[in-house]
Amino acid sequence: MLPTWRVLSIAAARQRLREISTRLAAIAMDDIDRMSGEQFEDLLADVFAAQGYGVVTTPRTGDYGADLVLELRGGRTAVQVKRLSRPVDQAAVREALGSMAIYSATSAMVVTNNGFTKHATELARVNGVRLWDRGAVATALADGYTRSIELPTVTLEALVGGRIAGLLRR
Repeated sequence: MLPTWRVLSIAAARQRLREISTRLAAIAMDDIDRMSGEQFEDLLADVFAAQGYGVVTTPRTGDYGADLVLELRGGRTAVQVKRLSRPVDQAAVREALGSMAIYSATSAMVVTNNGFTKHATELARVNGVRLWDRGAVATALADGYTRSIELPTVTLEALVGGRIAGLLRR
């Protein structure tokens, strides 16, 4: 169900991550508040890619409750993204939880440019769903990309047909 990753050299992958990092550092929360939901999803795909995750965007409609699927070290996280002018309610947490089986995810997460209602926070807590509110997004943008970007050590398993496999989203 998930698309095949594009193979890049380590040097090309590092360059791509540096470009993403530079662009993300210039974005403010006010900019995010003016984005569409789809633009916010695309931005977060870049945020997670810059953190070293493999990122798959799901279809814009009929996504089964996850807008992004993150992969890192064999784990998979279903992410529900909400760009709203009000706090996110428990429906978003339920959507993220419901999408886990569809995308074979081991964890779920909800990310917003706002905050979460008390019920959403409680439902997330009892089900182990990670929540990123406005403050977490702002921190990721401000702090997460000024440090040097490191890629995992290449192993023999990463050698494919004489080329080094670097995983980035399409």
